[in-house]
Amino acid sequence: MSDSLRHILENEKLTASKIFSERVDRTLSSLPTRNKTPKIRYIVAAVILALGVTVTVGTINPALAANIPVLGSLFSHLHKAIGYDDGEYAKYAISVNKSVTDNGLTFTVNEVVCDENIIYVNYTLESDKGFNSVPSFAPFFYSNCKVDGKQFNVSGGSSGRFTDKHTYVGVVELNVGRENLPDEFSFTYEVEEIIQLVDKSHPPQSWKGKWSFSFPVSKEQIKQSTNTFSPNTRVTMGDKEITISKVKFTPLNTTLYINEKIKDGANIREDSYITKGWYLIDDKGRQLQEQGAELNSDGLSVRNYNKAKEIPKYLTVIPYENTSIPKVDEVKADLNGEFPITLNQGKIGSVTIKKIEFLPDQTVLYYRVDGKLPLTQAFSIFLYDKKGKRYTRENTFHYFPEVLDDAQHEFKSVYPPMEKEDCAQVGSIFYDTYLNLMEDYKFTIPLENEDTK
Repeated sequence: MSDSLRHILENEKLTASKIFSERVDRTLSSLPTRNKTPKIRYIVAAVILALGVTVTVGTINPALAANIPVLGSLFSHLHKAIGYDDGEYAKYAISVNKSVTDNGLTFTVNEVVCDENIIYVNYTLESDKGFNSVPSFAPFFYSNCKVDGKQFNVSGGSSGRFTDKHTYVGVVELNVGRENLPDEFSFTYEVEEIIQLVDKSHPPQSWKGKWSFSFPVSKEQIKQSTNTFSPNTRVTMGDKEITISKVKFTPLNTTLYINEKIKDGANIREDSYITKGWYLIDDKGRQLQEQGAELNSDGLSVRNYNKAKEIPKYLTVIPYENTSIPKVDEVKADLNGEFPITLNQGKIGSVTIKKIEFLPDQTVLYYRVDGKLPLTQAFSIFLYDKKGKRYTRENTFHYFPEVLDDAQHEFKSVYPPMEKEDCAQVGSIFYDTYLNLMEDYKFTIPLENEDTK
C-alpha cells in the first residue's frame, strides 16, 4: 500500500484489510505519471473514494435507532450528526426509491441531491443474514459512476449508521471536482462489491454482485439559489503564485476554485498535497468545516466546505499541514466534580470544560473553545475511565460536536454512557505536536461584487 495513503489511514484510526490494501496498491500503481496531470486528493474519505471505494464508519446506539428519520430528512439528520451545517438537503432532495437485490443484500437508493459539483445519494442497505455484530466499520463500496453515459472519476466520503444488525442507512457524497455537471443529466451508480471490515480479529464480509441504478438528476433549483463571486484574489505562498478565481455559496456547500503556479517553473510534487490543507474562517470568526478537495498537479483545484451561515463580506484562509510523527501528544486533567476545567491545546488555543451530564444512554460534555480554529479544537476532546480507556464520539450517532453558540464557541459532545464514579479524566490533543499552522501565508478573500446569475 502507498506510504502516503497508509499514513492517512493510520491517522484516521482505520484498519485496512488485505483485500482493501491490495486494491489501493493496484489503483495507485495504475495512476497516470506526473506528466499526465494526476489528481491528488486529500482527506481519507476523498482519497479512498477516488479509487472507486466509499468508506463509512460508525454504529448506532440501539436507543437512538427509532429516532433516525427515513427519506425526506435523512440528509439533514446525518449531516448535522457528523458536524456539517445541515444546509437544505431535504428541501432539494429528489425522490428515487429504487432497489436492487443481489447475493442476499438489498441496496436501495432513496433520494438524490445535486449541488454545484457534488452528488449526494441517500441509500439503505439490508442484509438477509445480517452484518457482523457491533462492527467497527460500516460497509464500503467498489463502485462506478456515469453522467449521461460518460465515466466520471469522483472523490468524496460517506456518513451513516446501522439501525440494527440487518440495516444500514447512509449518505454518500460523490465529488466530481472541477468537472462541469450539466444542469440536468442521467446519473448511473453501479456497485460491484460491498465489503465490511470489523477488526483485526474478524475476517471482512464481502458481497459481490451488481447493484446498478440509473435515474434523472437536476441541479437547476439549487443553481437558482447559488451566490457566485469572482474575486481573483492573488497571493504568493512560498514558491507558488495562487489565484482564487471563484467562490460559490450554495444551499449546501461553500466551494473555492483555485489556480496555482510555480514561480520558477518547477513541477509540483505529487505528494505535496496529501497533508496540506486550508482552514477557512468567515468574517465573524466562524470556521467552515472542510469537506474535501481535489488538488491537481496542473495547479487547478477545488476545495469544498460546509454551508456558510450567511454570505460573508470576506473569507480568511489559514494554510496548514500535519507533521508526520509516531504519536500525537495529549493533555489531560483529573475529574473531581469541580468545574470549569481548562485544557491548554497549544498555540492554537484552549478548551474549557463547563459540565458533564451522566445519563442512562449517553454521557454529555459541555465546553467552550478559545482560539483560532473553533471546530478543529472542539473535535478532539476525550473522556477516560479509571482503567485509562478512552471514550470518543466515534461510538455514538453524534460523531462531531454540536455547536450551541457560534459567537461564544460553545459546544456539546455526546459520548457512550459512563458511570460518574468511573469517569476519571478529560483530555484533548495537544496540537503543537502535529499541526503546523502556516500563519505567515494567511490571507483574506474579499467578497464585494457578486456575479450576475
